[in-house]
Amino acid sequence: MRELYARALGMFPSLPWTGRILGVFATDTLDTLALFLSDDWLSDNHMHYILENYSREIFDSNPRSTIHLEGSFIKLLEKAQAAQRAHSGSVVETEDRWLRNLGEELSSGISDCLGFVINLDNTHWVACVLDFRAAEILYGDSFQQPIRRAHRDVLLWWTKLHCPELEGEFAVKPLPITFQTDSFSCGVLASNALASFCSGGRIPLLSGDGLTSMRLNTFLELATRHNDMVSSTSH
Repeated sequence: MRELYARALGMFPSLPWTGRILGVFATDTLDTLALFLSDDWLSDNHMHYILENYSREIFDSNPRSTIHLEGSFIKLLEKAQAAQRAHSGSVVETEDRWLRNLGEELSSGISDCLGFVINLDNTHWVACVLDFRAAEILYGDSFQQPIRRAHRDVLLWWTKLHCPELEGEFAVKPLPITFQTDSFSCGVLASNALASFCSGGRIPLLSGDGLTSMRLNTFLELATRHNDMVSSTSH
């Protein structure tokens, strides 16, 4: 742990702390990376960075597992369901094309499972996995609370939409996740639960000092990637 702190502190002189972060899909300014060195609650963009790092780590060994990088996936499903109800037409026709293609990839076996996070009331992050191999919805809350009925219903609707041949519906089961003992680690734990499941357990669930180490490592990875991009574009 001391070594990680030392490396993080040693990275500061190399960062200008102005301008955009390079080497990531989300856009934000360099100064926001400092949040990873604190105990502050993680915002949407910070969650995006963590999930992006996990996705890079998982892709080579588990290319059929997908982690959605944005925290808005459940809202996209709710919008599609509302549109179908409002127009009383074909569900597929009212579904966003990107969302429809994703569902078809999962139901056809091109991809096996989809992991994503859900932001509850802008105060708490939880994890969810749609496992199309096992026909299961796995939900993990670091406070051990059950899935909300509205979220359960829209997930059952979408999975049934893309698996009409399935008898019954997807089973809703708990997703293994580390229990939260503070007020700020939900984002780290939710993203870790997704990564652990989507990697087939190769990425272990966090515990103890692992929470702090994960935040420090995320900062170091992002800062290093940014500096590498700066170096490559300056030559």
